[in-house]
Amino acid sequence: KKTAYICPFFRIGKVALGGLLFNAQKRPNRVSGADGNTNISDFDPNEHRYLSKGGWEDPGPLNFGNAPINDGTVRGFPNISEDLSIFKDIWLTETLKARFETNLGNIFNRTVFCAPNSNWSAPAFGLVSRQCNIPRSVQFALRLDF
Repeated sequence: KKTAYICPFFRIGKVALGGLLFNAQKRPNRVSGADGNTNISDFDPNEHRYLSKGGWEDPGPLNFGNAPINDGTVRGFPNISEDLSIFKDIWLTETLKARFETNLGNIFNRTVFCAPNSNWSAPAFGLVSRQCNIPRSVQFALRLDF
């Protein structure tokens, strides 16, 4: 069983032209006028598909398909994460210093989803199943320099 991987979004199993002319990729046909992405402003991974299967169609047996390898109209999720570090140096003596530090990661606790399932021939095509960032984290430290 052969599977072809196409970056960044398309992977199709059972390639009919596998290895022909040193190219094992079989891409779908891009449907003109159809949008490949769904509206991400109100996206919920439990209810919506990120990639719309109506944006592509099977090219049929022994055909390569016309979808580009890197489709510029299909974008992944934005990666937004704010971190903050604050410290205070306190000189206890001329040679003794204490430093109190606070590190905050992902302050606003934003969710960044992983890439959707890109196997065009799979029933789960376009579904997002994982989160790719960590939740908010807070770290405190006290350092003594002498």
